[in-house]
Amino acid sequence: MTNIARLNADGTFDGTFLNPNLDGTVHNIQETVLGNIYISGSFENVGGVPHAKLALLNTNGSVNAQFANISANDKILAMTLRNDGKILVGGYFTAISGQG
Repeated sequence: MTNIARLNADGTFDGTFLNPNLDGTVHNIQETVLGNIYISGSFENVGGVPHAKLALLNTNGSVNAQFANISANDKILAMTLRNDGKILVGGYFTAISGQG
């Protein structure tokens, strides 16, 4: 199980952030201007919900259902958010959500 934690500005643990309980490795974390958090890596489930390699978390760390049907068929090693809201990903995958 992989953990994600949020720290306060002084380095102390932020207990208001829920650990999303992943079953694999997180390679990237990107925060949106609204505070939502995209994670990518080599996991299959986030918080017990299927999210293959890419997921969106709410500001408190809970799973955001918006990305429930997004999945990659292999590891995502790189990710960045564009100013237009699009997400660029790179890795070993050959398809995302059946497209590729």
